[in-house]
Order: sequence, then structure tokens, then C-alpha cells
Amino acid sequence: MITNNDMSAVFHALSHESRRKMLDILKAKPGASVGELAKAFDVSRIAVMNHLSVLEKAGLVISEKRGRTRHLNLNAVPIRMIQDRWLDAYSEPFAGRVTSIKAMAEGNLLAVILFAILLGLSATMAGKAGEQVTEFFKSFNEVIMKLVMLIMHFAPYAVFAILAKVLAELGLDAISALAGYFFT
Repeated sequence: MITNNDMSAVFHALSHESRRKMLDILKAKPGASVGELAKAFDVSRIAVMNHLSVLEKAGLVISEKRGRTRHLNLNAVPIRMIQDRWLDAYSEPFAGRVTSIKAMAEGNLLAVILFAILLGLSATMAGKAGEQVTEFFKSFNEVIMKLVMLIMHFAPYAVFAILAKVLAELGLDAISALAGYFFT
């Protein structure tokens, strides 16, 4: 559950019109760079960075550095958690589960582990219906394992094709440098 300090940070971040506009831009254009975001405002880049700092501290923006560029994404989970605090009893049951799926997609491992434990416990407690869920996941696992085996079977051919392409484009010099590195 979201703490009072976390909620205060989210409400503070959402209280400024420019920060709300930044979130709207990031919703429309996920992965936008800081420079792209700054072009939408008639303030200095430093002011934009200060607003981004407030949004990041509230957990509303996720920043990922690629090379020299910071790419920004909207993270709606804190807003959803505030909504869940007051509206969970009234919202439709499926809507609350989206938060768990979003956590999985973002790689929040603690939330993923907790979700897996709760799903396992629920399937165990559900009796016959839980057995159907368990059978589904066993079947799904079997299909994924077959896919992995196919990929592993064809991987050596793919590596050979890539090496052949590199050899054709760059000649033996590329391979001799790699071989020198490999044998030392």
C-alpha cells in the first residue's frame, strides 16, 4: 500500500500545471528525450529538469539513460495505487490486477514475486478451478520450453551466418583480431 509520504509526493508533483503537461506528453510519446520534452515549454532547460526531478521523486517518471540521452516514460502506478486506496472496494475486480501486470512489465521483481505467491495460493485454495489454472501453466510452460529448444537448435546456424556475413564484409582481418583476443 502507498504510504502517506509517497502520496504527498505524488500530489505535490501533480499540483503544477507544467508537470501535468509533461506527463501528458510522455503518455502520448513514451521514451521521449529530455530535449524533446523541453521543446514543448517556454522555460529554461534547468526549469524542465527541476520539474522532472519532482516527477521522478514521486515515481511518476522513469528515466533511462541510453548513451548521452535520457529517455523518459510515464509511470502511472503511483496514481493507480492512490486510486486503489480509496476506490478499490468499488472498482471492477479486473482493473486492480492491471497494476500487477504493469509491475511485471517494468521489472519490479518484488511485485512480481508477491503476485506469483498470491496466484499460487489462490490456485491451491480454489480446488478444482485452481487445478485448471495449474494445468494451463504446465501446458504453457511446455510450449515455451519447445520454443526455447527450437531456438537453441537453430542458434548455431544463426551464429555461423552472422560470422559468414562479417567475414564477407570485413575480410580475414576481423577474424584474426578476434582470434588473437580469444587465444591470449
